[in-house]
Amino acid sequence: MSTSCLIIDDEPNLRSLYARILALEGYVVAEAASLEVGKKQLLKHRPQVVLLDVRLPDGNGLGALPVLLKQSPTSAFIVLTAQGSIADGVEAMRRGAFDYLVKGDSEHLLLQRVALAAQQAASQTNNLAGATGWGALVGRAPAFAAAVAHARQVAPTAATVLLTGETGTGKEQFARAIHQGSSRAGGPFVAINCAAIPAEMLESELFGYKKGAFTGALADKPGLLAAAKGGTLFLDEIGEMPLNLQAKLLRVLDGNGYMRLGDTTEMRLDARMIAATHRHLPTRVAEQTFRADLYYRLAVFEIALPALRARTQDILLLARHFLHASNHLSAISTVAATILEQYPWPGNIRELRNALERAAIVSAGAEILPEHLPVYVLHPDTTAAMPQRLEELERAHILQTLKLCGGNKSKAAEALGIGIATLYRKLDKYQLEG
Repeated sequence: MSTSCLIIDDEPNLRSLYARILALEGYVVAEAASLEVGKKQLLKHRPQVVLLDVRLPDGNGLGALPVLLKQSPTSAFIVLTAQGSIADGVEAMRRGAFDYLVKGDSEHLLLQRVALAAQQAASQTNNLAGATGWGALVGRAPAFAAAVAHARQVAPTAATVLLTGETGTGKEQFARAIHQGSSRAGGPFVAINCAAIPAEMLESELFGYKKGAFTGALADKPGLLAAAKGGTLFLDEIGEMPLNLQAKLLRVLDGNGYMRLGDTTEMRLDARMIAATHRHLPTRVAEQTFRADLYYRLAVFEIALPALRARTQDILLLARHFLHASNHLSAISTVAATILEQYPWPGNIRELRNALERAAIVSAGAEILPEHLPVYVLHPDTTAAMPQRLEELERAHILQTLKLCGGNKSKAAEALGIGIATLYRKLDKYQLEG
């Protein structure tokens, strides 16, 4: 399939020259002499590459760039600047343009830039189709692009990586992409959430055990350190790991051996380690709930993932990505799009995905309108007190369940449908202990 291009420029001679050059190379070219016509052509043709002039008779191309990116998030934009106005091109890239081109540059440079932009557009289209690896990291915002660039840098190395950021910012997707970009891509990717497993079980899950090591150990179990052999071990929510296990993990990372519970044979880790946390680990270190030496060992290469509210220009791009990935082809109305961009998304990417999947179902495949969005997105001010109210209800529910279970925490955790480690954290949170 031929690559399509749109040239938005009010200089007919230059526009025609560029159109002829590109057409001779096999590109399908559309032209527009103004922003208004350009916007219509953009919606009609959805071109892979757009050449956009900065100064147009009915507006400034640089100022219109964010709007055009929203209209066609998979298009790669090359901004055309006049000689001596390179600063405009640099600013355009900061605002989301793929590149810039000074008018009058050689034909060879034009074709080179357009070819590279076409590759970018193809990659972005793959993202929207639900690609994996680097293709699953969708976004153009500078902070997000920097995180992806750092991940690409560290992926081919053997360095331990620490991914930090709020819950829902995509830490596991980054971990998987780093794994797939490494020399261990052919090996397993083994993930464990340290917060989801009771402390007394986490050690046996990680290190494994020999048959008979404890009551219930009916057969040998290799453990996740061994299961990740030749691949990558992803320790999510590492900040929740108990201190005694932190010491044992540090020995493993320092190249020392480890033994399964009940075993006398020493084993060694043959896996790349990636850890993640939504906690601020230096604070945990100061509180003496996380070992300083383990923190420094994990943070050989630290990548901070931005919250969604810090990358609002990616919200609609992600929204369309989730719709495509879930096989929903619903369009998003202009008003609904504005609401999505203005909502702060405390749950980040995960919350956005859930909201879009719900909206697509409610809209029954038609255009997504404001009324299809969750009420908390439509009216964030009126629901601001909801988390506090939910916490009050949860606290009362835990208290009541503990009473019904006679204070037995294991039974209470089972009745509540949560892990014992989670129950202990909630008891601490609501000051229900001691």
